Amino acid sequence: MKLILSPKKLLSGLLATGSTLVLAACYGVTAHEQHYLPGSVMDSQTGRGIPGVEVCVNQRTYQVCELTDEGGWYDLEVDPNLFHADYVLCATDVDGAQNGVYEAQCRTIRVDQVDPSEEFLLDRIGE
Repeated sequence: MKLILSPKKLLSGLLATGSTLVLAACYGVTAHEQHYLPGSVMDSQTGRGIPGVEVCVNQRTYQVCELTDEGGWYDLEVDPNLFHADYVLCATDVDGAQNGVYEAQCRTIRVDQVDPSEEFLLDRIGE
């Protein structure tokens, strides 16, 4: 069986392939990807991780939050579009006096920051 492509079909195929590549290059791959934003929340005096601290990432109308684990670590699962503009990352003590009472801390993460992981060092309140 011989496959013969007419110049019209060949050109049509090349244009379809080329336009797909141009769209992918300009707008990125359309598959939904997830990224992770890791970090830790530590006591500024002892250096120990603080469990139960809520860490939130905020960007315009987008927000994702997670509580730190027993070692004070968090790993926020975020939309990859988050990294296309500056965003705010906040650590807030939401468990009351259970693990000590800590002052909240927020910081702006710039779009050009190479390593998005953040270490928060929180101060105890009332000590």
